[in-house]
Amino acid sequence: MIIKAMIVASVLTLAAAVGLPMERGFAHGQDDARAARLPPRMLRCRLGRVVNFDPSRDQPVAEYLYDGQHRLTLFLPDAPIRTTPPPDATAVPEPVDARTRIVADPDGIAGEAASRPFQRVVDLWPSRVEMMTPLNEVVANVIVVAQVSPDQAETTIFMARANDATTYDMQHLYFGRCRVAQS
Repeated sequence: MIIKAMIVASVLTLAAAVGLPMERGFAHGQDDARAARLPPRMLRCRLGRVVNFDPSRDQPVAEYLYDGQHRLTLFLPDAPIRTTPPPDATAVPEPVDARTRIVADPDGIAGEAASRPFQRVVDLWPSRVEMMTPLNEVVANVIVVAQVSPDQAETTIFMARANDATTYDMQHLYFGRCRVAQS
């Protein structure tokens, strides 16, 4: 259930990939330097490849079976707190802070995405963070961070390769948990 909802929401939200003015949709005061900001976050994650995902039904996470356990570390830099909804799926995405990156992927589960910049990031922390890196003209690596714990120390993570909201690579479907360190 969680993966299906995340795939649909993420791929629909992360469709386009060119720039908009950075100030659109973010909190700004009289002085941009004092605007409300999210802290930098380092996410140290353990993901398993989901081997029994059933897209035909809302499948509970408790039913997922995993092949292996993989580490992935993400860095989310400080960012203005969003005060408006993110851009529509058909709108041009906002610029991405180049510091947003995959810091470590020792097993290579993110593939070429680990060495490429993210083209779209929608940081709605602590609700969710949606990230997309194109791997080629057809396929993108999609990461969704969601279900942040009340103390913001843990979260879930989903990662998949997808063409659109209904076409994703079942061999590259990962789900897991992250420990969050904030600066």
